[in-house]
Amino acid sequence: MTTLAGLFAVTLFTCLAVLPHCTRKKVIEEPLRQARARNSPVAAFVDDLQQHRWIVIIGLAILVALDKHFGLSGGFLQSRWVLAILITSIFLGRLLLRRNPAPPPPTAGSPNLNS
Repeated sequence: MTTLAGLFAVTLFTCLAVLPHCTRKKVIEEPLRQARARNSPVAAFVDDLQQHRWIVIIGLAILVALDKHFGLSGGFLQSRWVLAILITSIFLGRLLLRRNPAPPPPTAGSPNLNS
């Protein structure tokens, strides 16, 4: 049993030492960098997911806890499909709102090119 535990510990620490070397180059980074240069909506979506994931996770966890306590949706909100659809719609809505901003109002000293 002691040999097995020692072998497990050596294997674990070897894997932990080798893992950073294997994952140094991320395959997704280059296409993502090119997509950012093209101002791609998919790159904006991925960046939004990476930056705000914890806020959404904590917010949905609180929402599900409240739903579980008060029984507002009868368990419908606790479904994996509903949570996946809700998370996707939050980020897609943010993406669409950010992609279609209202044009800024003209300032007092700028020439009006539309008339």
